Amino acid sequence: MPHATDENNDDSQASNMASCLNDFDTHLDLKRDEPRNLVRLIALMQAGWTLSRGNGPRHHPYCLWCRGDFSHRTEILIHDKCNNAWAASCFMDFVHYECDETHHQRLSCPICRATFHTRPWRRHPELAGYPEPMHNPPQHDFEVSKNVNISAHIRIVMYNPASVIKAVQYSKTLMIMTRDEMAKLAMFGRNKSIFNVIDDVKTEWGRVFLQWAVISWGNNEYRASPLFAHQETALLELLAAKGLGSPMVKNESAQILEEWVASTGRVPAGGVCYRILKDNSAQILEEWAASRGGLATAVAAFKPDSQDDDIKEMTTGGKEEALKTLEAEQEKEKSQVQDIERISAGVHGLFRAFGMVLDDDGDEEPTEEVYHEGEDYDEEEEEEDEEDLEPDPGAVNAGTLTLAQPHFNVVVNPEESDDEPFL
Repeated sequence: MPHATDENNDDSQASNMASCLNDFDTHLDLKRDEPRNLVRLIALMQAGWTLSRGNGPRHHPYCLWCRGDFSHRTEILIHDKCNNAWAASCFMDFVHYECDETHHQRLSCPICRATFHTRPWRRHPELAGYPEPMHNPPQHDFEVSKNVNISAHIRIVMYNPASVIKAVQYSKTLMIMTRDEMAKLAMFGRNKSIFNVIDDVKTEWGRVFLQWAVISWGNNEYRASPLFAHQETALLELLAAKGLGSPMVKNESAQILEEWVASTGRVPAGGVCYRILKDNSAQILEEWAASRGGLATAVAAFKPDSQDDDIKEMTTGGKEEALKTLEAEQEKEKSQVQDIERISAGVHGLFRAFGMVLDDDGDEEPTEEVYHEGEDYDEEEEEEDEEDLEPDPGAVNAGTLTLAQPHFNVVVNPEESDDEPFL
């Protein structure tokens, strides 16, 4: 059990543990000024935990971690599998201890022992000659970069034109950002991992994805999708044809943006499409989010992927769009080798980034699940697994090595926020 940090230690590493306050039967709320708390709170909600107040579904009279009394005001985290509840501040101490101090491969519920998170395995040196294992985005959810100021929640989603159009119709602002500006944004967890995989997709002619469609979703959340060059042009033309905004705002957009924000504070009804070519669009985005409450605002409004009905639509539409793009390029009579290789590399890179895999014919391969969220496990078996990092070469096929199909989806949610930022 982790102990509270001494008062002389760095404030950024201060413990969340709080004893009861006098006679008020309550714990302190989780600190919202520490990025570790906010990042891992999102990770917990993605992994099947609910943030609430009170005694929880089982009406616990006290915290299961510190045994301090509960009240109707106590901020708690509830495990959806077993309905047990802990004070949020206490349970976050447990998570920090497991993630930052121990070397356990899994995080599991202290009561029901169901695994809710597995860390990515370190690649063994003797695996250098084997294919890369399948990418599993949720494995990175609890990772927190040190000394990074995070003011917005950047969610990487697959590109689906219909979903982008719908978002703009619901008065969301669309911004086309360059790859260089996207790379400047502070990301974390699975989204940082997905971005890195996509950004690393290259051919001999350079990076495949140089433009990103970024939607201001409200509450300091931004949803970003990588675009092929032809998709950017087609999207802007489609939006202009539907009367959803001007397809171009050139380099002088810096002054336009600042004046618009100062005078209106939000976008007009009907949505607006901007193509931002300026060098500091990432800085404007993060400064705006910071002025609106930062990452804490995004966490307060966060909805897990599994609780949004539009997730299946975005995931299915994104996969179909990627496969349609690959098929169309392959069927072109005068298609250049450069274009075919660029599109093929891009589509395969996208599927890998989101934890999916394509066969050589461009069809999505079924994946065998070797780990299920919530799966019970034996702790002695876990320790044996950690000691034996050497893989079984016979388990590796000549093709792509497939691990778990992650429980991960993406979504465009049409709900509008009253505090939607301009960018």
